[in-house]
Amino acid sequence: MADDDETTGDPTPLHPPPAQGRPECNAITLAHLVGVTEQTITALARRGIMVRTKHGKFDWTTSVQRYCAYPRDLAAEAGSGAVMAANERGRLAREQADRVALKNAVMRGALLDASQVESEWSGVLRAVRAGWLSA
Repeated sequence: MADDDETTGDPTPLHPPPAQGRPECNAITLAHLVGVTEQTITALARRGIMVRTKHGKFDWTTSVQRYCAYPRDLAAEAGSGAVMAANERGRLAREQADRVALKNAVMRGALLDASQVESEWSGVLRAVRAGWLSA
């Protein structure tokens, strides 16, 4: 089965012939295969998704594999962003709960202000020192 190359009129095989190494195809064939434009193939090649073997030729197998993996990779990245956002919301909720718990402990008298404790102990120690010095 063949398609005519609109720029040169040459037939472009939709299925590359068997080759010794990796099968190659041009951008037009690859574009037809994955359902995008030739410009999209070029843009994807610049991003490393489509693999060029030489000028105007692409590694058929690797390019299609990478093109198929590309949406999965994007989804995984987006998913990891959602996971990070959920983790941050969870961390914020824990911090808010800790703040409320500390306020409640202070109101119950279970926690004291450090500066008040220091001031009180300083007074006690001054009184003990004064007692020793006077004796």
